Amino acid sequence: MKSINRIAHSTDNLDVLITKLMRIINKELRVALIFLTLQDGSNTEIKNMANISLHPEFEELLKVITEDTTKSASPIFLRQARPNTRLRRFNIRSMISTPLMSYSGPLGAIIIMAQYRNFQLSTLKIMNAIASQIASAVEHLLLKKEVEDKQKKIVKLYSKLYKKEAKRAVVDALTGLFNKRYFVELLDSEAKKGKQLSLVMFDLDFFKNYNDTFGHLEGDNLLRAAGKVIHHASVAAAA
Repeated sequence: MKSINRIAHSTDNLDVLITKLMRIINKELRVALIFLTLQDGSNTEIKNMANISLHPEFEELLKVITEDTTKSASPIFLRQARPNTRLRRFNIRSMISTPLMSYSGPLGAIIIMAQYRNFQLSTLKIMNAIASQIASAVEHLLLKKEVEDKQKKIVKLYSKLYKKEAKRAVVDALTGLFNKRYFVELLDSEAKKGKQLSLVMFDLDFFKNYNDTFGHLEGDNLLRAAGKVIHHASVAAAA
């Protein structure tokens, strides 16, 4: 159907697409009970045109029908349901369940049910044609969403890496304190805002003698310890 192809390219929202597709089926076949199910591993998501809550037992029945349909990868056609069956308990007289097949396998099923009439073989043929186009449209959006999700993860990862690298550029690796580059940039930025600034400078007396006496490793340890003292003091002052 041309209308399905047109709708498939009219929205990137899967729920909107499914609702529009169900309306087409409702208009073409004059059937109200339409369900589109999507399988993701062991989970089955059920969509209905009215978007109403379903009875738990009826929802379970739809999941069983979906599983049987996707396992066989072929339609299930009940022209007239037998008495005393689960379908009849919900006043369902006739049913067609058609698999939504993609290149990688079944995505789910499109299920239509009638309460007061029997579906004919011609209805099954129409549903097979509709299901093929619906599967293509749904698969397109699912793949697009998967790509977008991966892109978001990549952007998030790069953002974290950028922040980490940006921090490395302004933080001294040994002491963990901000370096001169950061100090100069911050000083310039705050001065442009017209803020009053205070500057405190200090020096470690006799550090060279300590370094020469105890070695560079101990000198590095001393600088790390001094860095921790300064960091804790700055945090306490900010609080």
